[in-house]
Amino acid sequence: MIFKRCIRRGVDLELKEKKGVLILTGGGDGSPNDVIKRANIIFRHINVKSIGKVLSLNTNKKPANQDTKALNRVKELALKLNELNKANY
Repeated sequence: MIFKRCIRRGVDLELKEKKGVLILTGGGDGSPNDVIKRANIIFRHINVKSIGKVLSLNTNKKPANQDTKALNRVKELALKLNELNKANY
C-alpha cells in the first residue's frame, strides 16, 4: 500500500536494482504477449532488470512439470542468477 500511495503522489522512491526472471505458465491457446508486457511494467516499477523469461504454455495438454525445455531454462537462469549474485559480493 505504501508503494502505491507514493506513486500516486509522485514521490520518487529509490529502490535498489534487482535482477529477476519471469516464469509464466498457462493453459489454452491465448498469446502470452499481454502478460509479458504487464510483467515488464511491474519489473520497471520495482526496479528489476530481467535476465530472462521461462514460458511453459499449453499446460492444459502438457503439465509444466513435464515441460523439459522450460525446466532446463529455469535451471539455466537460476545458475545465472547465482553467478550474478556472487559477482556482487
